Amino acid sequence: MDLRAWVERLMDLGPEWRIERVDEDSERQRARVVLARQARSALTCPVCGRACPGYDARRREWRALEAWGYKTLVSRLDGA
Repeated sequence: MDLRAWVERLMDLGPEWRIERVDEDSERQRARVVLARQARSALTCPVCGRACPGYDARRREWRALEAWGYKTLVSRLDGA
């Protein structure tokens, strides 16, 4: 199993999201997971479960839990 497929299994993303790429930098002990929303996919509110348009389309980045000592970041592509 390649790194991208392994991260996809761990993140357990909904069908509206896909992992665009996983960038790993062993020298700096850093990993970045880049997500993109599937074209024309509906989003659902995690509270009420109804369809919603999403919040915005800005590029965002979050710090995730470290994995095996690697600083892990999750990014969302513009327009996702």
